[in-house]
Amino acid sequence: MRKNMISPIERAEEPVRKKEKGVGINLSPEVVDYFKRLAEETGLPYQKLIDLYLLDCARKHKKLTMKWWHSGDDYSSCGECSASSSHESRGRHWFD
Repeated sequence: MRKNMISPIERAEEPVRKKEKGVGINLSPEVVDYFKRLAEETGLPYQKLIDLYLLDCARKHKKLTMKWWHSGDDYSSCGECSASSSHESRGRHWFD
């Protein structure tokens, strides 16, 4: 590794934050599986990756945009996904 390069673990530990709060959160299996795969690639624990992602969102003041779908809506207008079943089962779709 080059002298000026920061490893993912060093980057994850910077800056040292105030004591973290333990919380219980229910996540979809798809989210957990995604971050576990990413953890294997990066060598960081998946919980830390979730925390880093959410911290990045908080620092950038990212807002979540939601569109609520009602039964009988034309899901083809979504444009974000082609499978109407995801809308029917969840009733909503999130966009960045």
